Amino acid sequence: MYRLLSDPHIEQRRKRRSFFCSVIAAQEISTMTSDQTKQRAERKFKQEERRRDGRQAMIEYEVQAIAIRKKTAHLKALRLAKEAQAQTEGPPAKPTKRRPARRDK
Repeated sequence: MYRLLSDPHIEQRRKRRSFFCSVIAAQEISTMTSDQTKQRAERKFKQEERRRDGRQAMIEYEVQAIAIRKKTAHLKALRLAKEAQAQTEGPPAKPTKRRPARRDK
């Protein structure tokens, strides 16, 4: 800041004002009520809890996806084995019809 005139009284006022402002700011910081600190701690705790829940949900989702892929692969292997066995055996034989026995009177 460029000043043409330098008055010692003005300088003293500025120094007092800045000192006064810093004292008020320090008092505001140090007089934070216990409710405010409690609220801040609760917010941080909830945020951390949400992060943990999110990580746990992702782990469970991945475990379920792996289990589904394993089950699908197992069922596919069973289906392919059944189809291969059916091709090697050929079509099933047709059952013959039996005639009922005649009764002589």
